[in-house]
Amino acid sequence: MSMLLAAMLWSSITARGIINPIVVAAPAGGDSALYFVLRNSSREEDRLLRVTCSCAGRIELMSARGGDPGLDTRSVAMPAGRLVELRPGGRHMVLGRLRRPLAAGGTVAMTFHYADGSETRDVRIVADAGEGWAAGLIGRGPRRLAALEGLAGWCWQSVNAGGRPTGTRCFSPAYGLFMQERQEATRADGALFLNYILYAHDVMGRTTGFRDNGPEGAQRAGRVVADEAGLLFEDYSVDAAGGISTRTSWRRDGPDAWLVRSEKRFQRGWREIWRIRMVRAGPSPPL
Repeated sequence: MSMLLAAMLWSSITARGIINPIVVAAPAGGDSALYFVLRNSSREEDRLLRVTCSCAGRIELMSARGGDPGLDTRSVAMPAGRLVELRPGGRHMVLGRLRRPLAAGGTVAMTFHYADGSETRDVRIVADAGEGWAAGLIGRGPRRLAALEGLAGWCWQSVNAGGRPTGTRCFSPAYGLFMQERQEATRADGALFLNYILYAHDVMGRTTGFRDNGPEGAQRAGRVVADEAGLLFEDYSVDAAGGISTRTSWRRDGPDAWLVRSEKRFQRGWREIWRIRMVRAGPSPPL
């Protein structure tokens, strides 16, 4: 199961911040549309210059419906630390003169080219029927992360047994389809620990997935499962060779707190490695 989960997440969250890319299914010779969200995790602004694919005779950046003259159709600005969305009703990519059919559920590889000279190669993008994700994005989008509604929009502070704060985790929704978690804590040596996790709706698995590129090079990915008791975060390494390696449960402890318990899988089964209590600390910062 872990390899399947890994494949599903890589289709919706790729390197360099190409998040949930979707193309609309269309016949050979016709036109299609490409939608996605860009994430620039660097400290410098960048620009997406173009997208290339052998599947189409041309790929062009189009402005909003109605031809809004205020939108740049030559490139897409990527401010540092921000999300930029290309969606129905706004800027999007048009794939013209398709060289082969794009069947719903199939995938196609595309390459994204940036102003700094770098590229994101061979991004596998899922084709979606016109009445599916692309057509219903605006109306159904806010429910895509329904599993995380209990955390969304708030900062939660962890406290030790003596009631002293030890760290903060803020969950900031973006566009109703994505959420960024900001983790901040003070290490034992007094240094600041700062980390970001991105949550997204997995269009292939129909689940909520997350990806964590840690500040020290550690990488985690997984999914969030909601049940009657609360939330279960199932983690696995990026290569997923060993299956789910750790899991963390969030269980309600009153209206403004959670009991959080993390377990690791060993040969003889699951073993608790830590537990904390998270209390509501205030609204999360907007993205």
